[in-house]
Amino acid sequence: MSDVSLDIRCREIDADALFAVLADFDGHAQRAPSVRSVACYADADGRRVSEWEVHFRNGVLRWSEWDVVDPAQRTMRFVQRDGDPVHFEGSWRLTPAGDDCLVSFRATFDLGVATFAEVIDPIAEQALRDNILDLVDSVAPSGIAVIEAGDVG
Repeated sequence: MSDVSLDIRCREIDADALFAVLADFDGHAQRAPSVRSVACYADADGRRVSEWEVHFRNGVLRWSEWDVVDPAQRTMRFVQRDGDPVHFEGSWRLTPAGDDCLVSFRATFDLGVATFAEVIDPIAEQALRDNILDLVDSVAPSGIAVIEAGDVG
């Protein structure tokens, strides 16, 4: 399993407004070049499902996930239903910070290629970080900054 943690300060943007855009998964393909497509619907139990296709290396990675979106708390949680990765789950949390917004993204994944995990996992981790940064940067008009440990103040 690999873990990705990313904390981003978005300058001069309202947390609720930013959350509304990030929670609009259907628009991600227009915002992030790595996202080929996203389709959202409710499953038979009424749960929100999203189906993703993203560019990864020289191919396409596909999966579907259950999503729990809580606008009041400005959180999103996702758990993979099926698809190419063996395991993929995580969360988003947006927090107001004065005129800025702090975005925290956490994910755990397993691509299921144990014999090549030492080589593939770091590439996948970096691709996931880059994709999240591209997406957030595309919707934060005043810019973003990655927050390093101890730099949250």
